[in-house]
Amino acid sequence: MATATNTRRAGVRRSEQRQEAADAAELALLGVIIRDTPRFPIFSPPSEEMAMMFRSHANRVLYRVIQQLDAEGIPVDLVSLANQIHERFQIEDVGYHHLAELKDAAPSSANWQTYAKIVQDAAKERSLALFASELGRALQDSTGPVSETLSRAQERLADIASENGPQSAGPDIITASDFWR
Repeated sequence: MATATNTRRAGVRRSEQRQEAADAAELALLGVIIRDTPRFPIFSPPSEEMAMMFRSHANRVLYRVIQQLDAEGIPVDLVSLANQIHERFQIEDVGYHHLAELKDAAPSSANWQTYAKIVQDAAKERSLALFASELGRALQDSTGPVSETLSRAQERLADIASENGPQSAGPDIITASDFWR
C-alpha cells in the first residue's frame, strides 16, 4: 500500500514539474516573440488554434494581443503590448507582474524551437487528458455498440496524434506554418 501511494505521489510531482516547465516555456516563447518579432512573422494568418496551445489564460490573452498588433502593423514590444492590453480592458486577465516577467523570460532567442516544442507537447498532453475523460464519460453514457464508441475514439486519437510540432526553419525566415509544424 505504501509503495502505491509513494508511486502516485512521485507521478503527481513529475506531472507538476512537467507543467512548471511548460509554463516557463510559454513565457519564454512569448518573450522571444516580443524580443524578436521581425524574425518571427508567425502571426499571419492569426490562429485561435495557435493561441489555444497556451495553457495559461494570461498567455493566451497575450498571444492574441500580439497577433492583433502584428496584423495592424504595430511593432510588438512591451510598451505597445501593455497599452493594447489596457485598451482592451484585459490587464486584470494578464497582470502587471506577468507582463514584467516577459522581458527576461527567454534567455536566448536561439532556443525558440525548444520552447515551442515544450508548449506544443504540453498542449497535446492536455488534449489527451481531456480525451481520456471524455472517453470515460462516453463509455458510461453509451447505449450503442462499443464499436461505435471505439471508432469515434480512434478518430479523435488520430486527430491528437496528427497535431504538428515545430520543425527546423531557416535562421531568418520562420513562417506561421513552420512555427507549429
